[in-house]
Amino acid sequence: MNEMNHNMLLEFFDFTVGFLQ
Repeated sequence: MNEMNHNMLLEFFDFTVGFLQ
């Protein structure tokens, strides 16, 4: 996986987790 895309996925996941909590 492209490192840039991986970073975007991590940011999106972190945002989603922060939104749900």
